[in-house]
Amino acid sequence: MKKMIAPILILAICAFLAACSANSALENTADPTAFQSIAPSTTETSSEKRFASLEEYVDFVFADMDKDDFTTEYMTYTIYDDKDALVYDYTYNVQYDNVEEIKEKLDASYDPENETIQYMLSELQSNVAIDSPKIKYIYRNNDGTIITEQVYE
Repeated sequence: MKKMIAPILILAICAFLAACSANSALENTADPTAFQSIAPSTTETSSEKRFASLEEYVDFVFADMDKDDFTTEYMTYTIYDDKDALVYDYTYNVQYDNVEEIKEKLDASYDPENETIQYMLSELQSNVAIDSPKIKYIYRNNDGTIITEQVYE
């Protein structure tokens, strides 16, 4: 039972830390007015956005993070852009045989109305010049096989 709860707790903590890291990086900019309001403006044009692409956004927000920040006792994760999606790609540090049970628990935790996710989406909409940004979570077993994917829009 502990083996099932621990990875889920770690995923929740990682999502929280990722959101906090983004907030911290944004607060530490030299020009505090450089970012738009959290609520996306209906009159903004892409030329008014802070970042032309998700790649620029990822490079800026996570520039100060050391690669060790992306490793925990239970998993390693990478953050990257994939066209219109900000991707959090988690890989467990051990191989699990009960993949269906893990997939079921991860999928049950999928909540498109999650406050943190909605905040992150509005942050992307306000600051990145792309239409309809998404946040994608990929969970992989230690051998790299995908356990499940979740996309928030």
